[in-house]
Amino acid sequence: MDFLAHIESGRGNCPRTRNARLAAIKSFMRFVERRVPSMLEQSLRVLAIPSKKADTPLIRYLSVAEMQAILNAPRLAHPCGHS
Repeated sequence: MDFLAHIESGRGNCPRTRNARLAAIKSFMRFVERRVPSMLEQSLRVLAIPSKKADTPLIRYLSVAEMQAILNAPRLAHPCGHS
């Protein structure tokens, strides 16, 4: 938990980066729990750590063709007659 807190506060990384590191740690702990049964309790505690919610943008990017299509779109008249 201290490592995950350090990633966000100490390094200033976003929750997505923290979640990526947590996913790697969880993957390693799943491997360890099969190889070292005595680590099962610690592994279960690590696997119970929840991911943080991260904002996802509605549009991640537009291709050149998509940008051009937006620029080429006809301008619709305002319902009150204003453009």
